[in-house]
Amino acid sequence: MFQTKKTLLKFCFLLLLLLIILCLFMKLTSIYNEVMPQSSKVLITKQDSKVVVKGTFMSNELVGKTIDKFKMFSKDVKKGDIDIDNNIQKSDKWQSTMQNVAPYFSAFKEGKLSFDKNKLTINGSTYSKKTKDDISSLLAKLKSQGVEVKSDIKLLEPKYSDISIVKKDSKVVVNGTFSSQESVDKTISKLKMFNDDVQKGDIKIDKEISKNDKWHDVMQNISYYFSKNLEDGELSFAKNKLSLDGSTLSPIAKEDFLVTLDRLKSQGVDVVSSKFTLLEPKTDRQRVKKDIYELLHSKTIEFQTGKSTIKDESFPILDHIVEKLKAFSELNVLIEGHTDDVGEDESNEKLSEDRAMAIKEYFLQQGIDGNRLSTMGYGEYRPAFPNSSAENRQKNRRVEFKVKGE
Repeated sequence: MFQTKKTLLKFCFLLLLLLIILCLFMKLTSIYNEVMPQSSKVLITKQDSKVVVKGTFMSNELVGKTIDKFKMFSKDVKKGDIDIDNNIQKSDKWQSTMQNVAPYFSAFKEGKLSFDKNKLTINGSTYSKKTKDDISSLLAKLKSQGVEVKSDIKLLEPKYSDISIVKKDSKVVVNGTFSSQESVDKTISKLKMFNDDVQKGDIKIDKEISKNDKWHDVMQNISYYFSKNLEDGELSFAKNKLSLDGSTLSPIAKEDFLVTLDRLKSQGVDVVSSKFTLLEPKTDRQRVKKDIYELLHSKTIEFQTGKSTIKDESFPILDHIVEKLKAFSELNVLIEGHTDDVGEDESNEKLSEDRAMAIKEYFLQQGIDGNRLSTMGYGEYRPAFPNSSAENRQKNRRVEFKVKGE
C-alpha cells in the first residue's frame, strides 16, 4: 500500500514538472516572438514561362501587389499555397525586395526565388549577359540595404535561327527553325515576290531565339539575288552564319551576289562559305535571260520624273531587247514595273503599271506580237532591297523582264 502511494506521488511530481516546463516554453516562445520580428516567407518559381507564387505574407494586400508586379513582366502568374501572418513586422523587407527583383526574375528562362527572415536566395538561368549583369548589380544594391543575399545565375548559350532554303528547277523549299510565325510568313512572302513556286517544308518555331539573330536582315537583302541570279541554289543559316552555294548564268550576276554578301558581312553576318558555279546557257530562255540581265546591269530604262514617258536615251536598250524577242519568237515576256516607297501607295502602283504598259506599247510598235507580252505594275510592294537608303531606293525603281518559254 505504501509502495503504491509512493509511485503515485512520483507520477504526480513528474506531471507537475512537465506542466512547468510547458509553461516556461510557451512563455519563452511568446517572449521570442515579441523580441524577434516575424518576416515574410516567400517562394517563387518560374518554369516554361509559368510563374508560381507561394508563401506567408503580411497581408492579402501584399499578396495582391506581389502578383500584380510579376504580371507586369510575365503573362502566366499563378497563386500557390498562400498564408497570412499578421505578426509579420513592418520592418520586413519583402515589399521593397519584390519591387526591385520582379523585372529581372521574370527575364529568366527558369528560376527559383526564396525569401525568409529577410534573406534572399535567387537562382536562375538566362540567355542574356545583360540580364545577368543587371541582376548582379541589383543584388549588390539590396545587400547594401540590409538584405542578406545568395545567388547562382547561369548564362545560357543564345539560340539562333537554323534555316535551309533550296532552289531547284524553279521550285523553292523553305525548312528550319524560326523565331516566330511572323518571321516564317515574312520569309515566304519575300521569296514569293520573285519566285512562282515557294513551298514550306519542315518548319519549327522557337520563341527563345535571341533578339540578336540576324535572319531578318539576311532574308531582306539576299532573297532577290537568290531568286533572280541563281538557276539552282542552297542557302543555310545557323548561329548567324551564312553558307551559300549555287549556279548562275552570268559572271556579272555572280559579282552582284558577292557584293551583297560583303554588305552582309559589314552588318555582322558571318559568311562562312559561298560557292558559285558558272553555267553555260543551254536553252533560248537562258540565253535571253542572261543577255537582258547583263544589258540592264549597267543601264537603266529611264522615264520622265513622275510620268510614264520613256526618255530618248532608253530606246537603244529597248531596241536591243526587241531584237532578242524577234530572234527567239517562241519566248514570251512579262514586263514588270517597280517603284520605291516614296509617295502614295496607289500612285506608285499606277505609275509602275503605266510604265510597264508604255514599254509594251513600244514593243508592239516594233512588230512584237501582243500575245507574247504581258505587264504588271507592283508599285512599292516588291522591293529588291530594303528602302533604307538612297542607293537602295534607286535600285528599287526599276523595270524587269521575266522571260518565259523555251
